[in-house]
Amino acid sequence: MKTILLLLLLPPNPTTPTEHIDLIEINHKYDPPGKTNFTQIIYWKKHPQTRKYQVQHWHLAQQPDHYPTKHPILNIWYNNFKDDKNNWHWTKTNQIKETWTHFDPEINNQKIIPTQNRYQLLQKITPNEKQKLLQPEPPQQ
Repeated sequence: MKTILLLLLLPPNPTTPTEHIDLIEINHKYDPPGKTNFTQIIYWKKHPQTRKYQVQHWHLAQQPDHYPTKHPILNIWYNNFKDDKNNWHWTKTNQIKETWTHFDPEINNQKIIPTQNRYQLLQKITPNEKQKLLQPEPPQQ
């Protein structure tokens, strides 16, 4: 059973590019009366000189599979998602936090670092590449 869970959590193929993220935040943004506006997943990178976190990417968490999943043995969180250009990303992190705020941390970070100056996620897997990765390898002769 543990083996099956382990296989489900890992990228589909050992050669699948997986990008290390410094911190993944699950942010629940509330309005002043306390009603949830939205939940978003924010990917943070620590700047090497300032040591401050900067938003690298974010997306809305609209379905349960949008949330990071904890590896049961390695103490690593994995997440895969499709960006707005229809490319897939596999990410992993050792640090995760969940926050409940009345403000949007991603928007606040835009005031410090404009979106066009952000670190970008490096690994992109197109839909065709994803299909190839999910197909089992033919047996070797």
